[in-house]
Amino acid sequence: MSTVINKITPLKEKLSSLNINEIFWVTSGQIITVILNFLIIRMLTKMGTGEYGKYALVLTIISLFGSVYFGPLTQGFIRFFHHFKRRNLVKMYSNLTYRLIAYSILVIFLLLLLSVLLNKVFLISDSNTFLFAAGIFIIFFKTDEFFSNSLNIIRQRKENSLFQGFEKIVIILVLFYLVQTKKLQLVIVLWFLAGIAMLFTLIKFYIFSKKSENGNTITISNATEIKKEIYSTIFQYSS
Repeated sequence: MSTVINKITPLKEKLSSLNINEIFWVTSGQIITVILNFLIIRMLTKMGTGEYGKYALVLTIISLFGSVYFGPLTQGFIRFFHHFKRRNLVKMYSNLTYRLIAYSILVIFLLLLLSVLLNKVFLISDSNTFLFAAGIFIIFFKTDEFFSNSLNIIRQRKENSLFQGFEKIVIILVLFYLVQTKKLQLVIVLWFLAGIAMLFTLIKFYIFSKKSENGNTITISNATEIKKEIYSTIFQYSS
């Protein structure tokens, strides 16, 4: 009996010292997000079956990008963040990751332009505006998601939960406005969603940069080592 009590006591100490507040914010944030997402879906279905079907296709593409690339990139960043923090190299590590994200966005944007060009040539779809709006939405949706995860690893879970809830509320207000003004069309919705995601991406990026800053020892060998670890992790998690 005393052995069981001795095992339970350290667990209670750990929970009471640090994690209870974070558990509360993460749990409540997830519950609120689920409820707000349900409301968002209900409002989006007012676009009609055809338009909502296209929106579902965009979400499928987002999921694909997450599985193949952005998911592994995020997991790799999380995995090595504290490793490089202990070595006082967080700023350098983060900057290299930002550069990789920027290159990725550029590649996606070029693919988007190519898709629009091919669509004009072969007349695959009658709406280049939809393709462009969908592409921009995909880019900022994934970057917003990346920096949400980044805030979690620096223990800004309360702030992240508040941001996620507030972001959903803004989306609901925008959709309500579009419904009331009879402008609830897929392309308009995608542009608004992309703009909201971009805004919160910038806010989260700013907070993460400020909260995670520390000094670094910049050498060519350090940069080479970090790049190798980032790239190897991406391939590891995507395999």
